[in-house]
Amino acid sequence: MVGGGRGLAPSRVRELAGTLRDLARLLGGNRLTDGQDLRALPAEEEASLQHARSRFAVPEAWRLGRRLTTVGDVAVVEVRDGADLVAVLKLSRSPAGDASLALQQEVLSLLAADDRLGEWRRFLPEVLAHGVLDPRRYMLERAVRGRVGTSLPDSALAGGGLRSAVLSIAALHRATGGREVATRSLVEGWIDPPLARIADLPMLLGRTRRLALVDDVRRRIRSGLEGRAVWISRTHGDLSLGNVIYRAAAPEVAGILDWAQSRDGEPAWIDPLTLLLVGRTQRHGRELGDVVRDLRRSASLTAPESDLLMAHRAACPGDRVDTDVMALMAWLRHVDGNLEKSPRYAAHPVWVHRNVERVLTAAAASHHPGRSGVSSARGAAPE
Repeated sequence: MVGGGRGLAPSRVRELAGTLRDLARLLGGNRLTDGQDLRALPAEEEASLQHARSRFAVPEAWRLGRRLTTVGDVAVVEVRDGADLVAVLKLSRSPAGDASLALQQEVLSLLAADDRLGEWRRFLPEVLAHGVLDPRRYMLERAVRGRVGTSLPDSALAGGGLRSAVLSIAALHRATGGREVATRSLVEGWIDPPLARIADLPMLLGRTRRLALVDDVRRRIRSGLEGRAVWISRTHGDLSLGNVIYRAAAPEVAGILDWAQSRDGEPAWIDPLTLLLVGRTQRHGRELGDVVRDLRRSASLTAPESDLLMAHRAACPGDRVDTDVMALMAWLRHVDGNLEKSPRYAAHPVWVHRNVERVLTAAAASHHPGRSGVSSARGAAPE
């Protein structure tokens, strides 16, 4: 006690102590800008390529090229035959990177063997070699010829590039899924594990308030999805222009990369909505959390964005779902995927604040007790 007054309640003391621990975790953690430990990488690159030559008959003439910049825990290196780019070498830099490459290999093997996909499988990267060389995993993929989506001008994307990406991924959804009613247990399976991981992130929000905000998001998603018919299928899970390769001569999809976050049994519209939301971040230099926060409060999809979702819905029909609910699901999937991709995200205070805390508090600002839906200003996915 101080001055004869009452002291802090034990629960409040515990919460303040937890906040201080989170602050210490944030200040002491890695940042996304921290470079990977590259000292051993040149030797590991050469050893991996030599392993691919000896075990998988990769041509001796192939040589290592430029090392590409990444923010995950997998290093990516070009492999060239003379001046021609022929393959991409991926090397894990951590246990999270090992898991990512193992999942990528598993998903690509499953999809390559799925006869339902037919000619669609031409969009998949071809795995040329793979292995585990103490202590890390590597994978060699044949290069997909064309232009990465982030290099296309806005005119090409608006002129058919985005529509080609949406329809290409919709073909996967159509072949691997179907229309089902979203039961409570199904929705909880989608949202409870990632929400639990988000609730455990180090934040400056007190734990009591953090848990309340997470529960608010949970209730909003459940109220917006339970009982509705949803097209459920395998998803890519990280669909963005950076993972789409286009033909050089036309804005048509030539390949779709990076399948480590692909999952079966999810709402199919997560992929096209992720493509659109991440596209907003790339065009305007914003974080995904800022974009989703706006959709939670008052913003709506643009007419071209709505048209693209309508094109996807024509292939994979389902009931009307409010845009903010779809955006929250895409956000939840994206954040969870980043947390799996590298532990550096959880330890990055700016990333956590802009991509997690802002969305949680925006969800609270948009909540109105007794309201079963969202206002027409926020709208819903088009019929």
